[in-house]
Amino acid sequence: MDFSFTDEQQAAGELAAQILDDRVTHESLRVLERLDAPRFDRDTWAAVAEAGLLGIAVPESAGGAGLGLVELARILEVVGRTAAALPIWETVGLGALPIAEFGSADVQATWLPRVVDGSAVLTAAWHEDDGDLDLIRTTATTSGDRVLVTGRKI
Repeated sequence: MDFSFTDEQQAAGELAAQILDDRVTHESLRVLERLDAPRFDRDTWAAVAEAGLLGIAVPESAGGAGLGLVELARILEVVGRTAAALPIWETVGLGALPIAEFGSADVQATWLPRVVDGSAVLTAAWHEDDGDLDLIRTTATTSGDRVLVTGRKI
């Protein structure tokens, strides 16, 4: 069995390395740490989006590359190696991929192109603040074409 990366998988990792190795330095990370704001490098985020890496696993119908988790993992490997302050896993893995798989056509059309172009940052809310998995306080109610979510997730 051959476990070598395909050309596309290899290219995804190499492109991520080219961008992040050039942009994420010890000094740039120190600057982000000193900010009185969330640790998020918006300039590098824009560069990664422009290179098409945020859309690597997003379906082609939504403007992505339509590739898969291995290509995303190659990018995440570089993010981890460089300690880049980028929410790629949160946005693509926890946000865009579930929307692509389970979201309505309207939700997909609203959010997936914004993930691909870098204008949206997504994440997932896992559990209630008190940690009791049997006591769910967060609710979603539908009113016309809107959904109102109330409660607190962390």
